[in-house]
Amino acid sequence: NAVGLAIRGSDKCKKESTCLPFSRYMELATDIAYPSLSLQSPAVRPRLIMTTEDPVVFNESLAFQQNFSFPFQFLVNDQDNMQGSGFPREFRSAGENTIVSTLIAFQLHLSAGQVYLNCCSNSHAVIAQLLRAQCGARRHGNEFAYNTMTSRNTHYGDWYENDLSDSNSSSGSIIPQPVARCLSDEGLPRRFRICCMQSKDQFCSELFVEHYQNNPGLLTKKFGNHGK
Repeated sequence: NAVGLAIRGSDKCKKESTCLPFSRYMELATDIAYPSLSLQSPAVRPRLIMTTEDPVVFNESLAFQQNFSFPFQFLVNDQDNMQGSGFPREFRSAGENTIVSTLIAFQLHLSAGQVYLNCCSNSHAVIAQLLRAQCGARRHGNEFAYNTMTSRNTHYGDWYENDLSDSNSSSGSIIPQPVARCLSDEGLPRRFRICCMQSKDQFCSELFVEHYQNNPGLLTKKFGNHGK
């Protein structure tokens, strides 16, 4: 019943994707992830595995980590060096520490029953691919479908096309939620959606406009086809 929440901040939000405020991630955990869990006892708080490279995000999480009324118990990466960027030249600490931190984050998320990701990030896309290729959680007895429950991911295209043939039976059983959920995919409420810079549809154009309005310092930069 562990839920993974991989959060990209820092440079990813400046150029390559829209990003959610941390409070929105907590709403995602309580409104979407928590109700989908099969808890044997409501007294047991499930684990929320949170990883991030952004120290600002981690600091915002501290209030929730110390809030015992929050329905999840946080599990964080003790080796997360929070390098503050996905760009090696901007790392705040040694590159080898970042490699160790990333591998531990991968290991943690591969043990979760469901993981929410920003797949505009290459590292998050790798986690999604590993989970959808039956690595990690499937080996621990969590059945899932190799798909995103949507028609197509607008950024990664054929990588995430539906393939329900192995999970959709004639008995009419409900297809389980997939382990890996990219926030850039369709199917989630609008307030939890993320768009990648390469996305060109109307929805993402509107989301990027909102992103610029909420972050006026970004308006001086060029971002693909979404604005200046």
